[in-house]
Amino acid sequence: MIHKLFGAIGFVFMLAAQNASAADLKITISQIQSGSGELRIALYKQADQWLTKSFKKIQEPAVAGSVTVIISDIPAGDYAVALFHDVDSDGKMAKNFLGIPKEPYGFSNDARGSFGPPSFDASKFAVPAEGAAITIKLE
Repeated sequence: MIHKLFGAIGFVFMLAAQNASAADLKITISQIQSGSGELRIALYKQADQWLTKSFKKIQEPAVAGSVTVIISDIPAGDYAVALFHDVDSDGKMAKNFLGIPKEPYGFSNDARGSFGPPSFDASKFAVPAEGAAITIKLE
């Protein structure tokens, strides 16, 4: 009986320790032109998965002006964010015949690529154990 009690107490402390090491990431998205559609936000943790396999994805209703979202339970480390304003709510980035985005988009560090998206390294930022706050301007 005592072993089960100590085991349960140990499990509770383990969960508390895990939650203590998880941080919140606060993302403020500015220059939103309209309140139609959704903001589709993807958080990436690894350079080799940049723009292909996100660590976390969230979707938030668009509001003209700016929106702040919080992604919780982020382990400390390096991350990059890519997002776009899905104005027509079809779940994908609208592009013209040349592949150029027709819907507003943005990346962490307000990184810009030439002839394509920026690299993970250009978009990368650190999330310490205390959490982080970033701002991304839509273009």
